[in-house]
Amino acid sequence: MRTASVMPYLRILVYGTLKRGHGNHGLLEGAEFAGTGVVYGRLHGQGIPFLKPAPKTVMAVGTASFAADAARQAEEAGCAPPEPGRGGWSRIRGEVYLVRDPAMLARLDRLEGFRPGGRSLYTRVLVAANTDAGARAVWVYGMDAPRGDRLVPPEGEKEVSWPAFDPTPRAELAEGKHRIFAYGSLLLSQDARRTAPKAIWRGRALLPAHRLALTLYSAARSGGVADAVPDAKRGVWGGIYEVGPRGLARLDAREGHPGIYRRELVTVWLDGQPDTPVEAWVYRVVNREEKAVPASAAYKSIIADGARKRGLPKAYIRNVIDRLPVDRGAKSPLYRDSVYEAGRTKSLANGGLFPDPQAEDLSWSPWWDRMDDTTRLAVGSRW
Repeated sequence: MRTASVMPYLRILVYGTLKRGHGNHGLLEGAEFAGTGVVYGRLHGQGIPFLKPAPKTVMAVGTASFAADAARQAEEAGCAPPEPGRGGWSRIRGEVYLVRDPAMLARLDRLEGFRPGGRSLYTRVLVAANTDAGARAVWVYGMDAPRGDRLVPPEGEKEVSWPAFDPTPRAELAEGKHRIFAYGSLLLSQDARRTAPKAIWRGRALLPAHRLALTLYSAARSGGVADAVPDAKRGVWGGIYEVGPRGLARLDAREGHPGIYRRELVTVWLDGQPDTPVEAWVYRVVNREEKAVPASAAYKSIIADGARKRGLPKAYIRNVIDRLPVDRGAKSPLYRDSVYEAGRTKSLANGGLFPDPQAEDLSWSPWWDRMDDTTRLAVGSRW
C-alpha cells in the first residue's frame, strides 16, 4: 500500500513589508498562514526593516534548490528552542507562512535581493524559532547592520516587532522630506505640482508584486482612476517624488486619505533594480470595484504622457497603460482655469487643468489654500 506523499514546503518567517497589511504581502498570495513565531536577533528599522539573526541560532544558508532547502529544513524538524547566547539579543516576532511553490520562493528571493552563492542584499538563512506550533526551524531573510543604522527599540531581552512606531519616520528623509511613489496622473509634473508645487522628481522606480488597474470612479476625472492592486506576478512602473510636510498634507487631502485612497508604506526598486530597494509612500484605493472602471480619454492621456516624459519602459506603456479601458463618451474633467491664480495657467485641450509648465515661478498660491478642510477632503476624494 502506497503512502500519500506530502508536498514539500519551506516554513518562512516574515517580519517587515511582507507581513499582512503591508505593501509586499501580495507576494505571499497562495501561501498558507501558519501563525506567528519568535526568533532571536536585532531588528533594525531605519530605512527598510531588516533582521540580523543571532549567529548561534543559524543552522543553514539557503540554496538555489527548493527541494534541497526543504530537505534541510526537515532535518531540523525536532530542533530545540532557540538559544541566542550572549549579546543582548531581542525576541523578534513575525508571521509564519508555508510556501509550497518554488516560483513563489524565487519571487521572494528576488524581492530580497538574495542570490544563492553570490553577492546578496538579504541572505535567506534557516534559524531556530518558537512558533505557535512549538519549536521549529524557519527561514528568514537577514543581513548585517550598515554602520549608523538604528535598532527598533527596545534592545535586549524583550520582544519587538516592526513597525514599532507610526511608519512616518522610516519614510521621512533629511529635512522632513518624504518619498512618494507616483504611478498615475502624478507622473505628469504639471499634475503633481498642481498640488505640491515644490515636489522634486528623483527618478523612476518599480513597485513589485502589483498591477496597474482602474478600480474607482471619479466624477472629477469623468471615469475610472488608477490604483496599484496586489498581484504577485506583475509590477507597476512609476517614479519617486520628494515632498515636504505641507506637500504631503496636500496630497493626502487630494487623494482622500485615508477614506478614498489610503497612503501606505511600500518597498520599491529604484530604476527597477531589486538590489536598490527604498521605502516610499503610495496611495492605493480603499474600496475597489471588482470590474475595471473605464477612464476618460483625457485622464488616460495624462498617465500616458507622464509615463513617456518620465522615461518609463516602452513595453510597459504599450502593454499596460495603452491597454487601459476608455469610456469614449466621458465628458471633460470638471475643473477649469478659473480655479487658479490669474496668469498662472494656460488653456489646454482637456480643460486647462494644469499650471503653465513654462512658468518660471511655480511657488504660486494654488486654489487649494483658499479652501477649508472639509472642502479639501471632498475635492481630494473626487480626484
